[in-house]
Amino acid sequence: THHERVEGALIPSRGLLAVSAPSNGTITRCLVSEGDTVAEGQPIVEIHEDISSVALGDTRTVIDARLREQRAGLESDLDEHKALAEAQRRSLGERADMLQHQLALLDAQRDLKQQQAQNAEKLLASIRPLREKGVLGAFEWDEHESAVLDAQIQTKALSLQRLDVDRQLSATRAEIEQSPRTAATQVNEIRRKLADVSQAMARNEAERAIVVRAPRAGTISGLVAVGGQTV
Repeated sequence: THHERVEGALIPSRGLLAVSAPSNGTITRCLVSEGDTVAEGQPIVEIHEDISSVALGDTRTVIDARLREQRAGLESDLDEHKALAEAQRRSLGERADMLQHQLALLDAQRDLKQQQAQNAEKLLASIRPLREKGVLGAFEWDEHESAVLDAQIQTKALSLQRLDVDRQLSATRAEIEQSPRTAATQVNEIRRKLADVSQAMARNEAERAIVVRAPRAGTISGLVAVGGQTV
């Protein structure tokens, strides 16, 4: 709010003084009434100044409207970001649960294949004498060897698959840990912009307001100003 000393309409001890608006605007508040005694510098009337341009019209009003529109957009962005952050948090949590479940299944499958491979190796060792004596044919021997090899290959494949899932789980958990900090940083940035807009709105509103003050001590006489009046 900036203040301006103006000529006005009051009766000081040394005669009549006319107090008038320093610029065009709208009276927002009459701070005195007919017959009131006022001191020098006392606020009498508050006026909102109307500054216009050919391109924008009522400049202050246009600025205020644009700032309000900007603030509404930022508030919408803030709500949307919070909703997206919550959705991402749930999604990451569900992904971590799914990967943890996959690990448990892979562990069970790998343990089963390891057991099958061990059993196949024991069986192969137990029938080796039969093969050496010629009791067991080459075809049957090859089948038992293939069973051992297949079980070993599947065990290794499951181990590699488990390693990949475990890496994904670690990355997901790291993202879960980091996401609140990332979200907080983005929310704080939006809030900072909101604060800047609010300050700009306050400055714009303050610059519109003019307080007309009594130039001298005296008594209010012939008050014609009313709230909402254009001057």
